Amino acid sequence: MSADLRDLTSAFSRVTARQSGNMDLSALLPERMVIEAREGRRLRKALASVSETAFSAAAQALAAGMIAGGKPAYRTQGGVAILDVRGTLSKEFSLWGLIFGGQACTEHVLAMLNAAVDDPEVKRVLAVFDTPGGDVRGIDELAEALFLARKVKPIIGFGSDRCMSGGMWLASQCEKLYLSANCWTGSIGVRIECEDDERADLNAGIDRKAFGSVPAKLGTPDAALQQVTDDLAANFVAAIARGRGISLVEAQGLADALPYIGQRAVARGLADGVTTLQALVGQLQEEIAAAPTVTVDVEITPPCEDDETETGSASGAPTTEQRAEGAGHPTAQKEYPVAETQTVVQKPDP
Repeated sequence: MSADLRDLTSAFSRVTARQSGNMDLSALLPERMVIEAREGRRLRKALASVSETAFSAAAQALAAGMIAGGKPAYRTQGGVAILDVRGTLSKEFSLWGLIFGGQACTEHVLAMLNAAVDDPEVKRVLAVFDTPGGDVRGIDELAEALFLARKVKPIIGFGSDRCMSGGMWLASQCEKLYLSANCWTGSIGVRIECEDDERADLNAGIDRKAFGSVPAKLGTPDAALQQVTDDLAANFVAAIARGRGISLVEAQGLADALPYIGQRAVARGLADGVTTLQALVGQLQEEIAAAPTVTVDVEITPPCEDDETETGSASGAPTTEQRAEGAGHPTAQKEYPVAETQTVVQKPDP
């Protein structure tokens, strides 16, 4: 273990020691989340009772990731780059995601996407989603990148088990979205969850005092929080409309926060078909192999005889007749047609 890794791990261990015996890590969850409600409650409950062993292991993994730089890698199969978006969404890696062994970091997925788009060996990009959603931070940037990448290479999405909430926000930006037969899809909506610990403090004998330049600094009014929720939801709906190529009214009709399974999600307009990952990869590989050829007509104009002199061409190079004589062949007057048309068949990069 490197010295840097030991230092970071030691720092996390000191935090663990201070938390020993009462490790309520629920505060690690972000307030603004685009996550399926039941999954959000499960995460909060699990974090409130996480073991010290799991916390320490996650702390060491996070420290190792910081040292290594967390460079992501995508898989490639026959010209198809496969980007895994698995686990709860967050902008960067964090302890609470590592504790549960499943975290989709939007910054790392973005890095994978950019690398795949720039890779000349990659002809198709396939983003595989298995996520209930998560933190809203970073989702808009990755969604924008997925949508714009469609102008460079085909970007296809596949929902394997869960493609919900924030995951649907991202997946909808793919050119096409396919699902497994049992994939949970949808849950289009936003939730903001806050905790008021004033009563708990009073019960514990803690009397807190706070001062603010304006009242809202002492506590955000409920109306303001609802407005933030509505604004985020509006951005979500707009992204669905753009990505799926439907109107805002149609997209708003999909924002019921409900989950749909496989073919029912397709019928509702959330996806384009039901298949398996293996079949979809094979289909994309067939598309690459069967990329159409393009015929280009190129007009070739020969040099004019007026440009030639008795001793050579205008550029000083020997004429056709002189090259023939130098090779021991009799001089022959070559008649050029006014123009020739040559057909060039080239296979474009898919």
